[in-house]
Amino acid sequence: MLFVIKASTLTALLRLVSGLFEVGCAVIIYLKQDPKTIVRLSALMGILGPLALLVGLIVGLSSMTEIPFWRIFIILLGAILLIIGSFT
Repeated sequence: MLFVIKASTLTALLRLVSGLFEVGCAVIIYLKQDPKTIVRLSALMGILGPLALLVGLIVGLSSMTEIPFWRIFIILLGAILLIIGSFT
């Protein structure tokens, strides 16, 4: 059976899962209080957060057929530059 999911629903689910992961990591960091665990989970959250942003943005923009491709490209380029700028 094939399910059709709207892009907005998929983006919302992605954000929900990402948020639950962040909260789960925060709880683990609070309970463990081990420096190695803190660094590992913080690095993982630092990678998955921007990745969830990009995937959600791509899914949302892919459903908008009335926007020209060059505008979608500029929006994605801006999001990538924001992520790169946050790491420097």
